[in-house]
This record gives sequence, structure tokens and C-alpha cells, in this order.
Amino acid sequence: MHIITDLERLSDHAVNVAECANKIQENKIAFSDSGDKELIVITSAISEIVVLAFESFAEDDLQKAWNMNSDE
Repeated sequence: MHIITDLERLSDHAVNVAECANKIQENKIAFSDSGDKELIVITSAISEIVVLAFESFAEDDLQKAWNMNSDE
């Protein structure tokens, strides 16, 4: 049951990020080079976490979920 709440919260955050991205684009706001690099790093990290979470859920692999924080 917790997964449903977690997925709903994740989707709420995704909608908020999309709305902010639209406002940034509409207002022609640009990030600094440093900001662009940080955005790439955090986007990559979030993508990796979401993929691992969905894989561990789909495969019913508790060990994979548990190891998400390890350096394997």
C-alpha cells in the first residue's frame, strides 16, 4: 500500500517540476553554466533512482531495492 502513496507523491512532484520548467521557458530564464551542470547531475541521479525503484518493484526484488544506496 505504501507504494501507491509513494508513486502518487512522485507524480505530484513531477507535475510541479514541469510547471516550473514551463515558467522558466516562458520567462526566458537561463541557468548559469554551473547551474546547468548541477541540473544534469540531479536529473541523472533522480532518473537512476526511479528506474531502480520501478525495477525492484516490478521484479519483486527486495534486495535490489535495498542495494539502491550501495556502490555496486
